[in-house]
Amino acid sequence: MQDTEELKEVMTTLKETIPTLISGMIEAVYNAEDGESLARITARFYRELVTAGMDEDNAFQLTREFMKSRDVTNIAKEVLR
Repeated sequence: MQDTEELKEVMTTLKETIPTLISGMIEAVYNAEDGESLARITARFYRELVTAGMDEDNAFQLTREFMKSRDVTNIAKEVLR
């Protein structure tokens, strides 16, 4: 019975803290300054691939993967999975 109560307390704590934690992570990544920085970095990544000789379709696909790897919501989904 004690284990059940402890588990209940842990689940309540997680329920209360995880949404705040995720919101804080999203806010940290998606503020305007960071968004502009990500846009510049992503454009530079794509441009470098094309300049190096990669065809535009493959460069676009790699750039999409690059952006997904920096998306906090995708990262959170992977962690929670």
